[in-house]
Amino acid sequence: MKRHTYLASLLCTLIAFSGTSCDNPGEPQFENDEFTSVLYLKNNNQVEVDFYNVNEDVTFSTAIGKGGTNPAIARNASLAVFTQEELDAYNTENATNFIMLPSNYYEFDKDYTFDESTESQNVNITLKASIGTLEQNKQYVLPIRLESPEYSIKKDKSTLILLPKVFTPTISLGTSGILPIISFSIYDDAVTTAQCPLTLNLDVANSKWNFGVTYETDKEILEAKVAQFAAESGENYTLLPAENYTLPATSFNAESNKEVKIDIDRTGLSSGEYLLPVILKDVTGMPFNVSSDKIGYVHVRISNKITLNINDLYANSNENDQSLPAIINGSADDNGWQSMWYAPELDKPACDPKYGIYIDIKDVKNISKIARLVLSIKTTHNNPKHIQFYAGNSVDDLRLIHENENCYPDSGSKKTYDTGNLETGNVSMIRIALITNTNNIDMRTLEFYSGNYIHNVALSEIELYGE
Repeated sequence: MKRHTYLASLLCTLIAFSGTSCDNPGEPQFENDEFTSVLYLKNNNQVEVDFYNVNEDVTFSTAIGKGGTNPAIARNASLAVFTQEELDAYNTENATNFIMLPSNYYEFDKDYTFDESTESQNVNITLKASIGTLEQNKQYVLPIRLESPEYSIKKDKSTLILLPKVFTPTISLGTSGILPIISFSIYDDAVTTAQCPLTLNLDVANSKWNFGVTYETDKEILEAKVAQFAAESGENYTLLPAENYTLPATSFNAESNKEVKIDIDRTGLSSGEYLLPVILKDVTGMPFNVSSDKIGYVHVRISNKITLNINDLYANSNENDQSLPAIINGSADDNGWQSMWYAPELDKPACDPKYGIYIDIKDVKNISKIARLVLSIKTTHNNPKHIQFYAGNSVDDLRLIHENENCYPDSGSKKTYDTGNLETGNVSMIRIALITNTNNIDMRTLEFYSGNYIHNVALSEIELYGE
């Protein structure tokens, strides 16, 4: 009996403390304390919301739940946004630097009614698309507090602070840095235009967005980029003039990747190395970013290379030499030319006592006073070593204009020999005289070797430039 008396006394004490009556201990009235009907937020404290900046509202869904010893009670609840003073206090207490999201950037129902059968109420908070226009280096938040004039509120589940994490899709070039060379010859009027392909990429999947992309065209900005690139690379580049290229009108139609082509026209350009920095400037139609620090450099080379054909060539090593076209095909590979090394019908190797094995470039056009030759080798066992270049208007007035007795000292790694500019005067033919090969075999005094084998000489490519 003493134990029962003690419990009854304790119960009356608790009721008295809560401001209720102990007149009828069999039916306690707890409507104002935490043991009757309690409200709480399903999501609470700080919650990050991924906000894709794509001109669309984002909806965050949560709920207000009801519980307690007597959840059948019908009551009202509301959601209230923190005051600035409350947010300041929260920042101080939690060492944060949150900024209040302005009221025109969100929308939600503030009042909710719970009847006896309602256990929860859905809450949909709309974060407006315009959030994407706010400064993205600041953390804006929507701090919400759950309130009720009748219900108890579970303290540790009474606040919700939404943190919109803004992610803005970005367009960038698929390839940056120097792009493959587009070469033109000022002497080739048949080829004066070309296209440079580029790929643009969106960094998220795109199934519905249509937008456009624009490019930087400010001359001062482009010149500065070219100057910077030239200084870093140690090369001499000039900005490709605006009249020599056309940037494409670029639109994405529910695409994540887009290939575009820049039209290049060499008309009016003198010989030299030109660069066009391709810089994405802006996006139209969507609030997307562009990666302006990822730059593609269109490299246009205007050379004074003279286009040669087989009718321009003659080699003394063999009449009707079938391998001669291989040295003017633009590919310095092993499919080049070599002088004849064996023929059973020969009594002696073909060679000239002065010029050795030689190749004539006949009917030279577009050379008024300066020429330049570039010779590439194809192997390492029969490369030329001692070479001479002659120029003139016929075989009777050829004069020596260049000579090198060891033109490929490191043939294993450097397979190209460039004469640089040569003063030729007005000429109509050039003779490339191959005097010795890498084995020091003299091409002017060739003899049959054992088994009718003839020491020979080979080239991979000949390039002729003129002014």
